[in-house]
Amino acid sequence: MLHSQFNKLLTSLNIQGKDLAEYCGFSPSIISKLRSGNRAPEASSSTITKVVDGIIMWVNDNDSEDKLNSLLASEGMDSDYSSLHMAIILFLYNDSPEVVNNYTKPGMEAIDITHFSNKLSIITDMTNFSNIKLSKALNVDPSYISRFKNGERVPRSNSKLLNDMCQVLYERIQQKEKKPEIAKLIGLSGEECNDDAVLFPLFRDWLCDFNNNNVSIMQLLRSINSFSSMSVDLLPTYESIVNREVLNDKAEIYTGIAGIRQASERFLTSVIENDIREVWLYSDEPMNWIVDNDEFRMRWIILVTELVKRKVKIKIIHNIDRNISEMVDGIRSWMPLYLSGLIEPYYANTHLGNRFSHTLFIAPGLMAVSGLSVKEDEGIYHMFTTKDMVKEYENMFQTFLKDCSPLARIYQGDEYQHNNAFFLNGENLQNLRIALNARSVVIHKTNEPHMTFVFLHPLMSVAFKAFLNNVE
Repeated sequence: MLHSQFNKLLTSLNIQGKDLAEYCGFSPSIISKLRSGNRAPEASSSTITKVVDGIIMWVNDNDSEDKLNSLLASEGMDSDYSSLHMAIILFLYNDSPEVVNNYTKPGMEAIDITHFSNKLSIITDMTNFSNIKLSKALNVDPSYISRFKNGERVPRSNSKLLNDMCQVLYERIQQKEKKPEIAKLIGLSGEECNDDAVLFPLFRDWLCDFNNNNVSIMQLLRSINSFSSMSVDLLPTYESIVNREVLNDKAEIYTGIAGIRQASERFLTSVIENDIREVWLYSDEPMNWIVDNDEFRMRWIILVTELVKRKVKIKIIHNIDRNISEMVDGIRSWMPLYLSGLIEPYYANTHLGNRFSHTLFIAPGLMAVSGLSVKEDEGIYHMFTTKDMVKEYENMFQTFLKDCSPLARIYQGDEYQHNNAFFLNGENLQNLRIALNARSVVIHKTNEPHMTFVFLHPLMSVAFKAFLNNVE
């Protein structure tokens, strides 16, 4: 049965349920239900597709290919099937003849577009993009592309290779004028297929399918639904965590993840201690430097919350070129500021490049942090405190801001009303009303403090539409 084979596979590979859940983009409870037999989805379900992709990613990252191949070989799954994905499916459903019949030959009659390898083949075939040409564009060996296509390997979520691949493939789609066909595959229509700001992130999510957008949106809604003034009061105080030694730090250069953490803590503490009334922020780096360390993340939240208490106004340019999940998670990480009404969020109309990531924090008249990185652990961050240099970065930020659009409008109290808003009573979201427009999402918080968020990026509307279709 599925649950016994699933347990056998996890035990043989020594995969912990919580680790696999992270690779699959699931709650750990879903893995627990699969292991207990309380959940037994069909082999063709999106759940199993993500489970198998997660297993393959974990195996690749933990150098366990030999263990997996040996396990599959013990049940005759090693040589008859060219796709590793198919072999794992057969292993999990070894007592289901109907599944075996559907996967008896590696050349399936109907292409399964729910798996990365098949989706990649669809795109390269559609755009006449050979393995050699794609490998040259990505600066990898052609055999690497072949392993992706036959299911032997799956690129790791959020890796540079995966991001580069998505960008190169999308540029090929544009070059070959295949955007309408791609939009149809994803399920878009009308003007959405001509809007690169919407189509590219959705194409990337569709191709990779490593991110659970619904989970991120649900977490965002829960953050809004449950927020109250008590949420801030429960945090440790600024005075209890402030490290005043950072104010005496005279370093001009910081490096790596530790560097950006030190620079950002010095920046925020200096803003607070110098009673600066406004800061400007931009970063297109991954959020790992904040979220991967619980101790630093708590310090970051407390420092940001202190900005809220002191009514510091923030202009932030969000990186919308990320996938939907990371974009929503980034917004959620700033939710205390959103709920304070002190934040002006924007997004850039120009697309992110593929080579370097940049960070720019500015406290006008006081200091500026400018960072550049290729890999997140190899960034270099410069701290500028002279008036002339800070002014130069202020001018740079203002020039950049001219090519940005508002990401959201935030209204206090009940000043904003929407006639078509509806309550989402399920999932413990009884304090929210949500309305969808063609290119915006309205979220109204009906309990104290009363707030209304109007997210203006069309991608948010598409993501929320998919979410609401899923929960209704």
